[in-house]
Amino acid sequence: VELTDDKSQRHFFGAHLRSAAKGYLCLSGRWGLYARSRQLSATDVIHLRLDAFVSKSRKLKTIYLGGQLAVERRVAPGTIVFLEPNVESERKPEDLGFCYISGRLAQGAVGNALKKVTCFEDLAPHLEDQLQRSSSGQVKFRMRVVPCSASKGLGVWLLEGPVPKGEILFEYGGEMISQATAAVRERKYFEKNQMNFVYQLLPPAPAPGAKARSAATPVAMVDATHFGNIARMVNHSCDPNLEVYHHSSGAGKQNHIVFRAKRRIAAGEELTVDYNPGTCSKRGLEVVKRSNIKCECQSSLCRGWVF
Repeated sequence: VELTDDKSQRHFFGAHLRSAAKGYLCLSGRWGLYARSRQLSATDVIHLRLDAFVSKSRKLKTIYLGGQLAVERRVAPGTIVFLEPNVESERKPEDLGFCYISGRLAQGAVGNALKKVTCFEDLAPHLEDQLQRSSSGQVKFRMRVVPCSASKGLGVWLLEGPVPKGEILFEYGGEMISQATAAVRERKYFEKNQMNFVYQLLPPAPAPGAKARSAATPVAMVDATHFGNIARMVNHSCDPNLEVYHHSSGAGKQNHIVFRAKRRIAAGEELTVDYNPGTCSKRGLEVVKRSNIKCECQSSLCRGWVF
């Protein structure tokens, strides 16, 4: 059985392969999970051999089916690396575009680490020693960073599930920064025409009938532009399976930005979050710059634009 083309999509059981130009898998069900685990590409050919065995008795006839699957590869698969426990990647750490860390750094941690290293390769181990550990930052389910498309870049696929609704999958890792520092950095990123990953979590909106706040102070601000974790690579969707949540933990009740399951998530799904849920939490400067970003989530609820 070969991958067949039907309206620009190739199908193999529940696994859908987009056109070779995009070159990534849309996973569905256990066969889709198998395809991702084998790193199949749109140019590979799948051969399936089925054997039928008939068992006859006086009152009952039973048919047994056996199968053998073979892959004829046209492109050699890349090497899978581990970024942290339960986090796999089809891209090497040095090819991610940022320094991967497995949690959140306190303010000033990067500056302190830079004073102790002589080369960039030594920076990550020093930063790991300064991470603010929390139970919400531990990745409990197996997932993988994979290339999606030229426009979307990398994405995160769940390889182990199901994940129940409300389960925390990971924390938004990066540098803890103040509002003043965030304002300076965002302006610099804007001037350099650089995408930034400064995330601010605002307190919940006032209850109906309660007095509205003039200006809400963020409960947490994290910059993952240069130092981040798995959360940095989660793509946008107008119908996401993740939601952002404020979680307090530790003796000092530190505020953490965590991503939790918005619904039950099955193995083989891409993990997504809404970058602009309802009202945009980004500052006006960034919103103006990115207001023309077209959405490519292809959801039935797609708004057409990210911001």
